[in-house]
Amino acid sequence: MTDTEPDPARTPRPWLPWTIAGAAAVAVVIAAAFVVAPRLLAAPASPSAAPSTPPAPIPTASPTPSCSVTVVDATWRDGYELDLPIDGRVTETTLGEARGAHASPFEIDDTHTGVLVQGEYGAGPSTLLVVDHDAATVVWSAEVPYGTSAVATPANAGLDDRIVVSHGVEPSYTESVLTMYDLTSGAVVAERTLAGDWAGGIHAGAGVTGYGLIAPADADGFAVTTRETATYLDAETLEPRWAVTGEQFGVGQFEGGVPFRVAGDVLFVGGHAVSIDTGEALGWSVDGSPLVAAGRVMATPIVYDSLDPYPLSGIDIRTGEACWSHQVISAASDDETLWVVTADGVLQRIDPEAGSVVEDRGQVGDMSVRLVADALVLSPRTYDADPADATVQPASGGSWTLAEYASQPLQSSNGQILVTDWGTVSTAGITTAYDAATGEVAWSLETSPVDRSSGIGVGGGVMLRTTDLGDGRMRLDLLH
Repeated sequence: MTDTEPDPARTPRPWLPWTIAGAAAVAVVIAAAFVVAPRLLAAPASPSAAPSTPPAPIPTASPTPSCSVTVVDATWRDGYELDLPIDGRVTETTLGEARGAHASPFEIDDTHTGVLVQGEYGAGPSTLLVVDHDAATVVWSAEVPYGTSAVATPANAGLDDRIVVSHGVEPSYTESVLTMYDLTSGAVVAERTLAGDWAGGIHAGAGVTGYGLIAPADADGFAVTTRETATYLDAETLEPRWAVTGEQFGVGQFEGGVPFRVAGDVLFVGGHAVSIDTGEALGWSVDGSPLVAAGRVMATPIVYDSLDPYPLSGIDIRTGEACWSHQVISAASDDETLWVVTADGVLQRIDPEAGSVVEDRGQVGDMSVRLVADALVLSPRTYDADPADATVQPASGGSWTLAEYASQPLQSSNGQILVTDWGTVSTAGITTAYDAATGEVAWSLETSPVDRSSGIGVGGGVMLRTTDLGDGRMRLDLLH
């Protein structure tokens, strides 16, 4: 082990990461479908001459339940949260070597992180590693085909001590193979071949509202999708329980595939609701993209290249009714809290159940909002390459300026906000940690000049250094 000393005096420079990147977004229109059971009215009783006994009461239908935004029983994790020393004096531990050219970490649970080390430009094989990031050791590793991707884990699908990966079958890629591994031993527990290319997971991610990993609290199955089909699989055996296609609902492909979503106990096919339990259509639809935010089901439009305001709505998945809706330009949430910037540039905290405004922080302008380390980060909504100052509003009050922020993903660690600036193959990058409450620089860590196989990246709850050893191999070092 070696201690890597941070350099607080360094200033940020551009950095090209291999790790997870942020997303785009904006909007078209959403219209919620209103399906309300009619109240039945009793017919008046026929007149009668002096009945010997009082007439029996005539039963009436129960009133229609009022619209209620559906609460989702799920676990929530911040996909960008780390656990690093507050002084930045990280310990660097070599995990080992692996075949491949670039590494992609993914979150498994509170203790484990997965790392997929892929070959270069279609060359294989690749390596799957499961790392105990508390003990800084590799629990097990397995050789996997090129193009393998993580499909289901405890963090994103609620699996019990298992992970599932998939890969397309060469050379035609008309089938996908899913493999389930025991998290402790690495033993293959189950395997399943599905028709269709590149099967991936469908998860209740928070979409435009944050980086949360949202998993059912008690999952006995999970959904995967190819370009045209969603299949619900048993969480123990990978046995298919049911499948639906976009064609069944007249839904075509959007940006490479049918838009499938999961929220609560419902799978959506382009907005058409399907029961997770049975695979049967529920007879109503949401005109938009359902998601889970602040512990409840919401919906936005299918988002694409526009900076226009869009509606964010709270959804009752018994009927598909929108219980409330706000026109917003940005939104951020954790497992309980929902913040929005309204169409006219006002920063507000919204009650996710009632849709009412519970806190108003006034005009902020044309800004996007994010929740990081319990602080609100406001940055200009622009696609310009030039960095711009962001404003941070910590939970303790006040505000400070994050200078020359270039809209890269933000991580958090023990009350600090981490910003990684991009480097190149000839210039080093730098990760800087700011105290979330004060904005003071706590530490900074310079990376080596980076290419696809060397540098420092952050993801899956870890900070990982990779070093190209040549001959298609790399060394992995955990910074902890």
